[in-house]
Amino acid sequence: MAAGFNLEQWMAVLERLSRALPADGPPVRLCLIGSAACLFGGMEGRTSADLDIWKPASDFDRLELSLAAKQAGLLFDPRTTLE
Repeated sequence: MAAGFNLEQWMAVLERLSRALPADGPPVRLCLIGSAACLFGGMEGRTSADLDIWKPASDFDRLELSLAAKQAGLLFDPRTTLE
């Protein structure tokens, strides 16, 4: 994802992530920040290579979200993966 995704591409990513989460699991709330949040806020012509989530305002089971991200073909917390 180094080049960055546009709004439609990030929507497709979030749909894959949503489908990968267990249907009977707890609800997930993600508070997005950064460039991807700007895309969802309507700023045209932007791209984002990552999806930044602000943990204090989000609500998710870390293991469940990590497994769903992997199933959707995403890195979860790439900071620890790439360092």
